[in-house]
Amino acid sequence: MTSPVMIARLLGAHDLWQHSEWPYSRIIVSGGITKPGQRESEAEFMKKLLVASTGIDPENIIAECFSRDSFENVRNVVEWYLRNPTHFPEKVDVTIVSQLEHAIRLKISFEAHGFRARIIPVPGYSLLQRMLAWGYILYTLFDPKGENWFSKWKAGRAAKMPRWA
Repeated sequence: MTSPVMIARLLGAHDLWQHSEWPYSRIIVSGGITKPGQRESEAEFMKKLLVASTGIDPENIIAECFSRDSFENVRNVVEWYLRNPTHFPEKVDVTIVSQLEHAIRLKISFEAHGFRARIIPVPGYSLLQRMLAWGYILYTLFDPKGENWFSKWKAGRAAKMPRWA
């Protein structure tokens, strides 16, 4: 399940968290079961990997285990925040650690939900992945919350897969 892209994101998040001056900083890893036969969500896997390789207290990592795409990642994190407002100040700053093209899409979505977002880019995408990602950025500008026909079509396809094992 690990990939160079995932490792780059986790290392970037760990480095940022380690140097944070804010005592309530948390790492949020997100991703559900995205492939047939997968037994563990991407978020659970990433959380275990971070704990095992860096020694971060699991209490400092929030795993959002049910999303199947970037729009659901953002929606689920926003919904989690709204259910747990005492964990954060009134205005939330989200720092997105991901490949630049992916992070731009997430920033647009978080800001559409009223969150302030900044980007810390990490390497990892091939040229083909970068080209595809720019297409997704254009779509996200058109549909920042993932509520139009394309997102619904993708969600319908993903709904046929189990959300957890």
